[in-house]
Amino acid sequence: MRRITFISFILISILFSSCANSFRKNSPRVFLREWSYSIDGRTYIQLPPKPLGNLESYLPGNKGFITLHTEFELPWKLASGDVGLALGKILIASKIYLNGTEIGGTGSFPPKVYSAGQAYTNIKLNPQFLKLDGKNTIEIVMWVEGKGGISDKPFISTYTDTSRFTCTMTFFYSKLNLIFAWSMVLAAGIYLMFFAQQRKEKHYRDYALMNLWTAVYLVPMWASEIPNVLMRIPYIWWNTIFNGAVAIISNYYAVSFVRSFLGVETGKKTRICRRILAIIGIIFMVMIPNQVFFYKYQFVMLGFILIQQVYSVSAVFSEFKKRNKQLINLVIGFSPVILTLFVDIVLKFVFRLSMVPYMTIFGWQMTSITFICIVTIQYSRIRK
Repeated sequence: MRRITFISFILISILFSSCANSFRKNSPRVFLREWSYSIDGRTYIQLPPKPLGNLESYLPGNKGFITLHTEFELPWKLASGDVGLALGKILIASKIYLNGTEIGGTGSFPPKVYSAGQAYTNIKLNPQFLKLDGKNTIEIVMWVEGKGGISDKPFISTYTDTSRFTCTMTFFYSKLNLIFAWSMVLAAGIYLMFFAQQRKEKHYRDYALMNLWTAVYLVPMWASEIPNVLMRIPYIWWNTIFNGAVAIISNYYAVSFVRSFLGVETGKKTRICRRILAIIGIIFMVMIPNQVFFYKYQFVMLGFILIQQVYSVSAVFSEFKKRNKQLINLVIGFSPVILTLFVDIVLKFVFRLSMVPYMTIFGWQMTSITFICIVTIQYSRIRK
């Protein structure tokens, strides 16, 4: 446990230090609030004053190219230095133009679609194409399929300020997930060794496999750190395999961990039923043909996950009647993911913030860390 904590601390220090040099005093920011969109590249329609998410709703069939357009004037405070454009996370792919000249982009357009992942976009505006007097135009041509948008409010500022912002946000949404993923892999290895020493303690095995598959699930969250390799994977695979099939597998072992942690014996019929449910769910996810279909029928995956959770809930109620003391540790361990689940319900269904990442992902990571502490303490007591 101490080794994992020490390694995680070192990784956080190294990765966060990459942003440290960018911190400066606040610079003037010009937020780009007024946007219009076009499907054909000629006729533009004003967008409502809200975050640039759910762009798929403006496209027939929730799929296709969409062009965003806005204008800004450069303040005199920014005229004398390097100017940057901060765009947040862009889903799925884009090309960005300043006054008609392409200045950058993210991901790749069809036929081979891929995304920039969780990395925030920061572009240095070439003064050769920037008008110091008068209006400048920014156009973002985006490929949207099933879901698409820009996560944060775009703004113009000093390049130092936009670099600081994008670096900090990329740390929390990408680099931090990389740290969590490798910490989970280390934890999985350690607890597999524990299980090898004490075969009767099946919750060591289930906990290790839960961590291992959760680490695999997190791959899309940090893949932008090595874009030349992982970001060349077709974007549809990120959803069908990692966000779909792997999510079902991770949930399967989470339920197994709950039952073994509480000491509940699982009969042969129950094991067979759970495995069949998981296999059917996995097959359904990997057979999904496109992004639109994935987002339209994402509830099916959630259904397979919830059905699996019936086996954990039944175990909890059964052990509650028996006054199993392990229930207290179980509630403490899962409290982060339960709390963040309610936060997601509010953000996604009340405020309809589709581009905001699922807080449950972070809650699940904190749950994993909490159980590392709980299981380690229990292992130490057994060893004594």
